[in-house]
Amino acid sequence: MTWPASLTQRRLLALATIAFVVGVVEFLPAHLFEERINLALPPPWHLTMSGSVWDGFGVLQAGQASAAFSVPLTWTFEPLALARLRATW
Repeated sequence: MTWPASLTQRRLLALATIAFVVGVVEFLPAHLFEERINLALPPPWHLTMSGSVWDGFGVLQAGQASAAFSVPLTWTFEPLALARLRATW
């Protein structure tokens, strides 16, 4: 099988490396970052997360009681929006 001249072995290796890194980041569990984020938050706030870094959800709470103020959070990585440099809130 012959490859086009533009796809040399070095470029294929670089492309495979980038694809591997993106795949690893996509499946990283979000809870791996939970402890570090909680250390950065002020004392009454606490964050719990689940899902992956790529697509997940969490709850930001003030206090430990069941009646504490809580804010639901969701995130999803959209590569097309990043390519368009579009920010959404």
